[in-house]
Amino acid sequence: MGISLPTVKNYCWYAEETYILRRVTPFFRNVRSEISKAPSVYFTDIGLRNYALGVFGDLRRPDDLGFAFQNLVYLVLREKLRWSNARIHFWLTKSKAEIDFVIDTGRMVIPVEVKYKELAKPSIPRAFEGFVEKYSPPFCLVINRSLRAEVRMGETDVRFMTIWDLLLEDLGPVGIQGR
Repeated sequence: MGISLPTVKNYCWYAEETYILRRVTPFFRNVRSEISKAPSVYFTDIGLRNYALGVFGDLRRPDDLGFAFQNLVYLVLREKLRWSNARIHFWLTKSKAEIDFVIDTGRMVIPVEVKYKELAKPSIPRAFEGFVEKYSPPFCLVINRSLRAEVRMGETDVRFMTIWDLLLEDLGPVGIQGR
């Protein structure tokens, strides 16, 4: 971009203070195997992002659609967890296993993977295997465009739900409640 890292950090700070951006920090408990730096950034108004890129009302590239969908899921989760103590993070290991969002309620952690594509059948994301082995969440969520299903992975339920299901889901006053 031709600007220094301190300048970028300064711009991001102002964007966050003016509610344009929100940083999502990594979730980690084992610093040796999990990456604990570099937050992800999401827009509080995706239209502003699209306007700045010149794609306002014209998202045609798949990566634009995927990012916009993931950003939408972030905004829905953030709003639903607004009055709770739950925190939204992401998970990334040094071996490149990645989960889009991890909801940490303090008592439990819930991994959330976002898939923009149309899913025909439930396929458990590979990153869930390592996460479930380490943290034993009661359930995992895969937010997608069309598939509603539930499969079992050991003691953990993997729930496939649409964005519409997520919008209607009651996540509970202090975090996500099991069904």
